[in-house]
Amino acid sequence: MGQWGKFAAVACLVAPPAAWAAAPAAAGASNDVVAKLVACRDLPDIVQRDTCYGRETAALEGAIKRRDIVVVDRGKVQETRKTLFGLALPRLALLEGSDGEELSELTGTVASASTDREGRVLLRLADGARWRQTDELVLGRFPKPGTEVVVKRGALGSFRISVGGQPAFKARREN
Repeated sequence: MGQWGKFAAVACLVAPPAAWAAAPAAAGASNDVVAKLVACRDLPDIVQRDTCYGRETAALEGAIKRRDIVVVDRGKVQETRKTLFGLALPRLALLEGSDGEELSELTGTVASASTDREGRVLLRLADGARWRQTDELVLGRFPKPGTEVVVKRGALGSFRISVGGQPAFKARREN
């Protein structure tokens, strides 16, 4: 299961409350909890509405404590997408952009650099990501810590890395 395991069972609420009620019923019990809470808003009697809100917020709180529902803000989702950039993971709506668009480029800095036995560059970025060169391009300047790195998604699942403005080399993410 590896790195994907911590994300596989996440049910997430990142939409505004008006969109919760419109969520498809196929998503399961977590949507039922939210739908019941949102339905309280439509009760005409204030006492019934207050009672409903009390009951349903307690149910929502219980679901959150049991981790049946996980509330994640949009910033945390974007941060996670950046952290996972380059890894081969199954698609999960939680990690896609609000418009379904994939992250196509990432900027970071070199934490350390070395070469393997074949002379290919191994990079560790400041965020902990490790990248290994997969082509034969020879860099004019060896990467130094603190140098800016731009990683771009290429064709057919490949990635290209430009270090310090030099020509980009092909690479794959290792962690």
